[in-house]
Amino acid sequence: MTETTQIPSTLVPLLIVAITALAGVIAYLFRYYSKRLELADTVRLANETMHAKERAEWYIERTALRGEYEAKHRAIVEDYGHTVRELYEGAKAYETSARKEFVTNVELVSDQLVEASTQIVTVLDKFYDRLTNKRKT
Repeated sequence: MTETTQIPSTLVPLLIVAITALAGVIAYLFRYYSKRLELADTVRLANETMHAKERAEWYIERTALRGEYEAKHRAIVEDYGHTVRELYEGAKAYETSARKEFVTNVELVSDQLVEASTQIVTVLDKFYDRLTNKRKT
């Protein structure tokens, strides 16, 4: 008792209509999402192009700013070098003049010391001569 199940003939046109409707919906959704994907690609491409232009402008701006910064930095470093060099030369000149003054003062003190020492020797010689003259008499 084998029973074969067959599709009733009244449902075949309904099944064909359902398959056709499903195929139409799939085709419609495919077209809809294809257009949507193309639109998204167009927008993405436009954004990428805009970002590329912005990056190029940014690069040019940053390069110009970097050039200005490097020029200012170089000028500041050169000014600093000149200032340090001038301060060094001034300190060197001051040290030289201070050494000359010190040498002059030392020579003056040395001369005064020699003079004072000579006077002390003269006084001591006179004192010694007086002491020795009194003993001899």
